[in-house]
Amino acid sequence: LCVTSRPLYGEAVAHMAPIFVKLEEHLLDPKYENHPQLSHFIKLMKKYSLARKERYDADLEFYLGENSKKLTNSSLSEVKNRVRQTKETMDYMQHLDDLVKEDPVLLISCAYHMYLATLVGGFIIRKIVQKAFGLSDDDGVKALVFEPEADPKTGVVPSPAAMKKDIKHCLNTEMKLTQKQQERILQESTAVFEMNNRIFGSLARDS
Repeated sequence: LCVTSRPLYGEAVAHMAPIFVKLEEHLLDPKYENHPQLSHFIKLMKKYSLARKERYDADLEFYLGENSKKLTNSSLSEVKNRVRQTKETMDYMQHLDDLVKEDPVLLISCAYHMYLATLVGGFIIRKIVQKAFGLSDDDGVKALVFEPEADPKTGVVPSPAAMKKDIKHCLNTEMKLTQKQQERILQESTAVFEMNNRIFGSLARDS
């Protein structure tokens, strides 16, 4: 976890932001709203406000933006462009594009791991970052915060555990994955792990 300096953490955020942007660009494409399988997950994304793009944009603006504190000599656009052009990031984004061509349902593997990792580990990481940088609120860690709306019937705000359970149920039951899709999603789980490691490896190399 890159919490030795704000600029370095900002660059770490910038390494992951394009992946979420690309993933959500595909998942939230209007043509999938009525997809017999993906529509179930898309409903959960909206129900629990899982999408991270706007939150990553806010964090990038906080750490690296021209209109926030000058934490680095690079502007927000320069950092985004530099990160977007790294081989590891471009390969990752191309891989997501390739999955869509093969079967858009396979995006679920990346979505499952990325959102659940943030959902489960986000609270702990947020506290570490806030302590390291003396942050008094969620500015700078918005990408790690989930703010689902309260259930309209009960008024209860779903806990991370409840959201995790709901997401698992969606994948295991509601989406009705074929045997082939299940096998490919398992294969993609390994690919997601490896690609994430390459992203963080490139950050350590360039820091």
